[in-house]
Amino acid sequence: MTGRSEMVGIADAVAQLQWLTQERELSIAEGDWEAAQATEQRRWLVANEIFRNPQVLVEHPALRGVLEEVVATDQRAIETVRQRQKAAGAQLGSLRRGRQAADAYQQQASR
Repeated sequence: MTGRSEMVGIADAVAQLQWLTQERELSIAEGDWEAAQATEQRRWLVANEIFRNPQVLVEHPALRGVLEEVVATDQRAIETVRQRQKAAGAQLGSLRRGRQAADAYQQQASR
């Protein structure tokens, strides 16, 4: 079993994970993918620290709800990113078709 000081350390790490999750969500909402990626890397470091001890959820069951909330937020973020990737792909396809049409017009005009 872990001591009180380790519990405080874990609680602080979980609070930091929550904060970083919120920061990442803001970056995603703003379309700031570099900031989102940098924040995600920091989140992974914190999560690895939390789960360094595989018994953490057994010994600190109150943390489970917080971590479930973080996982739910992650799932929403994944869906948001997928939707934005799909929209960006559609825009790219439209740009390519426009470029092809412009190239074809230019070839016809030069004949």
